[in-house]
Amino acid sequence: MNERAENIGELRRAYELLKRIYDNNYIISKHIKLEVEELMRPQWMKDIDEDNEL
Repeated sequence: MNERAENIGELRRAYELLKRIYDNNYIISKHIKLEVEELMRPQWMKDIDEDNEL
């Protein structure tokens, strides 16, 4: 029984670790997507946005 409880505890810790890795990967992917969109945006569109902010 004690060994089984230890195994369950290890599985829970592994699950929590995988969940954190997945969540971090999702956040990193979103940031990269935003950065790529910013880099791919033509300069003339950026200029228009800056003009509209004034």
